[in-house]
Amino acid sequence: MRLLRPLAGTPNRLALTLAAFYVLCGYGSVLLTRVAAGSLPLLEFAAGAGLACLLLGGRRGYASVWLGSLVVQLPQLAMMLDWPLALLLAAALSLLNVAEAHLARLGWRSGETRFHHPLLREPRELFYFWLYVAMLPPLLTQPLQVLLLNLAGIGSERSFMETGWYLLMLVLGHASGLFLLGPCYAGWRDRGRWPRLVSLPWWWIFAFVAVLASAFLVYRHTLMLVLPLLLVLAIQHGLPGTSLAMLLLALTSVVGTAHGHGFFVGATPTLSYLNLQVFLFSAGFMLHYLALAQALLLRHRMRLEAEVIARTEALAASNAKLAELATIDELTGARNRREWLRRATEQLLQAQRYPAPLSVLVLDLDHFKHINDQHGHHAGDLALRAACDACTATLRASDSFGRWGGEEFVVLLPATSEDESRRVAEKLREAIAAIRIALDNGQIVRITVSIGMASLRDDDHSLELLIRRADDALYRAKRGGRDCVVCDNGDG
Repeated sequence: MRLLRPLAGTPNRLALTLAAFYVLCGYGSVLLTRVAAGSLPLLEFAAGAGLACLLLGGRRGYASVWLGSLVVQLPQLAMMLDWPLALLLAAALSLLNVAEAHLARLGWRSGETRFHHPLLREPRELFYFWLYVAMLPPLLTQPLQVLLLNLAGIGSERSFMETGWYLLMLVLGHASGLFLLGPCYAGWRDRGRWPRLVSLPWWWIFAFVAVLASAFLVYRHTLMLVLPLLLVLAIQHGLPGTSLAMLLLALTSVVGTAHGHGFFVGATPTLSYLNLQVFLFSAGFMLHYLALAQALLLRHRMRLEAEVIARTEALAASNAKLAELATIDELTGARNRREWLRRATEQLLQAQRYPAPLSVLVLDLDHFKHINDQHGHHAGDLALRAACDACTATLRASDSFGRWGGEEFVVLLPATSEDESRRVAEKLREAIAAIRIALDNGQIVRITVSIGMASLRDDDHSLELLIRRADDALYRAKRGGRDCVVCDNGDG
């Protein structure tokens, strides 16, 4: 019902709108029958309209179909029968039309339950739609309509063979109405999923009309040229475009055949329209199948593209995580030895190419083994993390800080003079000396650090030499009492 809210805002207005739609389709079918072959039924669009009314209007749709059918049936019957009998027969035939629409709706809803989504979204559903929605309801209801008409004296003069042909055309006409309008409803229901018909190129419309005119006015075999145009339409505009093109093709073919033109003209009118019904069914089935298959392929491609994007993003995240694990020390979060050496080497080369001061600090936590032995390895891990956090908070973003191994850390200070580097080292020592680690047993652990410092010289051709001098200064700091900063030139 939400589909018709712009047209009918209230349920009663919706019911009247659906009834008007049914009447329009019913009189269109009557007019087409009179133009084509008198009383011979051809395309009963009212059958497809009845299905759409029930799908859109729910319970009110039944009243819309019955009322609309009564409006269509009664004037015709009143010209052949007395008014009371015509009214009674029209009411009975309207109930049959409601029953046919109900059976088609049951088939439609059963298909949605069977396929677990709205019907006519995949090509495998097309045969089910044709059999249980388009063909079976007319087969069950139209013999009763012929019986009621014969009991009322309408058509009783026909022979048994003529009655059989009439019944066959009646069933095919109702099936065609359902087969042609059912996809129109599905295309309208899913109109947001299909390309807009306003983008249909003008040359296609001109070519379609030209081919139909040529087939019915000049040379009938040119009708075959309409198939490539329909194929393009099925691929480019899917089910809505195909359904509308099939309606236009059906109307044009019926009118052309009624005037004795075209590919379907046979020895008798019945044979002519039987040929037409076979063509419309085969062409419609093929084109609807192609349109649904094309849509299915597009959905699969979009799903695959989304899956590829998702997996690519997951892979990129995994690679980033692996890169982080390869460069970050897991315990402290500082750069590991390999990553620190890579970055420090780059900064050393930069300082040598464009002469600039540079210093390296090597830090070693004092009595770390004693912390592990007395308080446990968990306390040692807490001490390492606390020292790392203190250094990170003290250093600049341009400084390179990393874990060298065990309880040792290294710092590279680019563009920093020896005096400035010594002040930075003192700040680090003071920050670590201020750390207090509260353990679960209530004890407080204090830590200190010894720092060796080396500044870049002209004869330092590699990072290894600079680190070695800073390491030697560290050992002097250890021997000198710990908790101090020692430079490689001997200054403390």
